[in-house]
Amino acid sequence: MTSLEEKLISRWPVSRWTGLTLTIGVSGGADSVALLRALHRLQPPTTKLIVVHFNHGLRATESDGDACFVSSLAEQLGLPFHCNQVLRHPIDSMEANRTAEVPQIGVPRDEASLRRARYDYLEQVSHQVGSRYLVTAHSMDDQAETVLFQLLRGSGTSMTGIRPFRELRPGSDLVLARPILDVSRIEIEEYLTEMGQSFRHDRSNDCTDYSRNWIRRELLPMIETRIKNARQALARSATTMLEFTEWNEDRAIELFGVVLCPCRNGGLDLLVEQAALQPWFTLQAAMRLHWKKQNWPLGEMTHRHWQTIRAALDRNYQGERTWNLPGNLTLERTANELQIRNHRDSSSEEY
Repeated sequence: MTSLEEKLISRWPVSRWTGLTLTIGVSGGADSVALLRALHRLQPPTTKLIVVHFNHGLRATESDGDACFVSSLAEQLGLPFHCNQVLRHPIDSMEANRTAEVPQIGVPRDEASLRRARYDYLEQVSHQVGSRYLVTAHSMDDQAETVLFQLLRGSGTSMTGIRPFRELRPGSDLVLARPILDVSRIEIEEYLTEMGQSFRHDRSNDCTDYSRNWIRRELLPMIETRIKNARQALARSATTMLEFTEWNEDRAIELFGVVLCPCRNGGLDLLVEQAALQPWFTLQAAMRLHWKKQNWPLGEMTHRHWQTIRAALDRNYQGERTWNLPGNLTLERTANELQIRNHRDSSSEEY
């Protein structure tokens, strides 16, 4: 058994997924190909592996080449394969894709939209085939990059990096698993070299217009000229922060019905006097849990939005009484409560 496989099992014992169906997101890159090969080598007879590829179609024939590569690999391993587009051989599709190098109007190309489209399809297939786990190939390098990204964005106590396991959506039976977070990209490429397994290179990952690519290609290497083990240190920091966050979320859950009172329409009332007795980071964690449960746009909540809520919770607050928040949410301070509702008050001041 290789070092990569040992680390995978240490993070995710085979007994936890024996007899289940796993959906594996495979882009064709080194990380996802290594994950697929490792899971296939460790696969118990009663476990079913499903290979899923999402073709964004952003790189013309290269994108079709990725899809064909993953399809061939799945066939080689004897595994079912799903793709969001009908496969075309890259040579046959060259003429049809000649204009695909030019950005198309209305086609989202930002990181968040691309990720959302990809995960929507992975979730769709996972439900179709009855998967318990959706498995993706995030590595230690991805973890380090995510921690830096969250730090630069000012995520504060939510700077947990990538969680190894979480519900894909609140209340969902589908669990998102990232079992190779302890494996570096160097280890991944060594693993593939040892077994003679090829993989695809996505040229879009070289473009530093995307923030994460800039962190990966420029910022982290620059940091490592001074701090050699920066990636491992950042990954350890993520683990520590995740442990604190999970502890804090347990405390936050206890505040519901005491400090935070959910409404029938999905809104939320915060009792000002009781809130004053709680640490802000625990109150914020409770609100974040409610945001996720209601599927409100948590990612659009900026530092300024949270600081507006924090200021309005002060018992001696004097000032504006209503505000707009992202996602048609309104915030209103009454004498004893701070009320959050899922509608827009056109007379409110938006922050």
